[in-house]
Amino acid sequence: MSPSTRFLILDTLLEGVQVIDHNFRYLYVNDALLEYSQFNRQQLVGNLITDLYPGVEQTPLFAVLTKCMTERVPDRLETEFKFPDGSIGYFDLSIQPIPEGILILSVNRTEQQKSAVMVQKNEARFRALIEKSKDMKTLATRDGIYTYASPAIHTVLGYKPEELAGTSVFDLIHPNDLKSFQLHRNNILKKPGAFINFIQRRRHKNGSWIWCEGTVTNMLHEPGIEAMVSNFRDISERKAAEQQREFDRTNLDALINNTRDLMWSVDRSFKLITSNEPFSHMIHRSGRSIQHGSPVLSYA
Repeated sequence: MSPSTRFLILDTLLEGVQVIDHNFRYLYVNDALLEYSQFNRQQLVGNLITDLYPGVEQTPLFAVLTKCMTERVPDRLETEFKFPDGSIGYFDLSIQPIPEGILILSVNRTEQQKSAVMVQKNEARFRALIEKSKDMKTLATRDGIYTYASPAIHTVLGYKPEELAGTSVFDLIHPNDLKSFQLHRNNILKKPGAFINFIQRRRHKNGSWIWCEGTVTNMLHEPGIEAMVSNFRDISERKAAEQQREFDRTNLDALINNTRDLMWSVDRSFKLITSNEPFSHMIHRSGRSIQHGSPVLSYA
C-alpha cells in the first residue's frame, strides 16, 4: 500500500492525525487535526514544526518526539501545548514510528481540562467561603456520623474538625433536645432536598452547653455531597438575653402584684405599659377597663 493510500485511510478518523518526516517536516494532517491546529493544511504540510511553533524544540513534547524518531520506539504522552496565539491546548498523544518518520495520533482534551480546572476553582472558592464563615457547617451520613466539620466548629464548640470525624451527631445534642431532633431528622431522610430548622443545645468540649440555631438538609442524593448537610450558628447570647427578659418580666410581675398599692407604668405618650392587680381591680370597680397600650389620659 502506497503512503498516499495509507494517508487517505487516516482521513476518516475522528482523532487528530499528523505525519512528520525525519526532519520534523509535516507530510500529512487530517481534517480532525485542522479543527484545532490554528493552521490550515497548506500552512502545515511541507513546513517544519520548529518553524511553525518557535521554541517547541525546548519542550518536553519535542523531547519525546525526538526519542521516538531516533530510537524508533512508540510512546504515549499527556501534554499541554501552547499555540502561537498564546492559547493552551491539552492533548493525549500516541506516537508511532513509521517509515516516513513518525505518526502522531492526538485526542483533544482541552474542553475537559478547562472544565476540570473550573470545577477545581469553584471547589476552592466554595471551600474558602466555608472555612472563613463564622457559621458552623457539617456533613454527616444517613446514620448521623460526621464526615466533615468546618473550622468554625473549633471556634464555637472547641473541637478540632478532625476530632469529630467518625463520631455521632447525636452525642453532642442535649438529652432534652435529642428526641425531637431525631424525630424530625428521620422525617426528611426519605425526602431528597427536604430540610428542618432547629434550636437546640450542643455540648462544648469543656462540657458546657451552647445554644445553636440552624438547619439540616437532606443532600444524600446529590453527587459529590451525598450527606446530611447542617448549617448552624451560636445563639447563646440571644438566648441569654431572652431568658433574662423573661426572668425580669416574671420578677416584675411578682414584685408589683405582691402589694396592695396601685402600680402602673406608661410610655412617653402616656400609653399603659404594665399594671398590677390592685390597679386592674380599681379600674374594674369603676365600671371601666383599660388595655395595655391604651392612653391612660382618656380615662381621667
